Amino acid sequence: MKIYKQIQQYIQPQTLVFLLLSITVLFVLSAYFYILKSPWAKHTQARTTMSQLEKQLQHSVSYQKRITDQQDAIKQLKKQLSAIHYNSPDNQVTTSLIAQLDQLARQSEIEIVNVMPEKTSQILMFKERIYRIEIKGSYFQIFNWIYLLEHASSSIVIKQFEISNQHNKQKQVQLLIALYQINES
Repeated sequence: MKIYKQIQQYIQPQTLVFLLLSITVLFVLSAYFYILKSPWAKHTQARTTMSQLEKQLQHSVSYQKRITDQQDAIKQLKKQLSAIHYNSPDNQVTTSLIAQLDQLARQSEIEIVNVMPEKTSQILMFKERIYRIEIKGSYFQIFNWIYLLEHASSSIVIKQFEISNQHNKQKQVQLLIALYQINES
């Protein structure tokens, strides 16, 4: 108490209250700048980032749909293009077929040994082109190639299929396929 009375003699009560309020304000400001400011800034930045990510996610869903639509359109155009190739002269048909078989072989990782055109005949309104094909690969590679071949074109039919064992778990397959197209003559 003695100290308080001595301080009261030298300092007026208003000055003492002002000094206490100043110390309190300095304490609150230092607490804000040293303790609260950094976490509050990180929280604000996280909220901003989250809102931007939500916007991007909404856009990416629409982009994904656009990509899927474009991929479907590309598949449709490839089917139309293959149909155009099959309505061309004999050499171009054979070249187009070999290119398609080669592409499927690369996808399935098999080796095409031989592609030989056999005969062309007329069946009702269709022109039937027969090809003898010889391929090598593992059982699963050959299975995948045949699956892709059947789904690549509806105008290709496998008429004959022979498989034989080779060394190193390789199989050799001889196929007789028919390619059908509408005869326009």
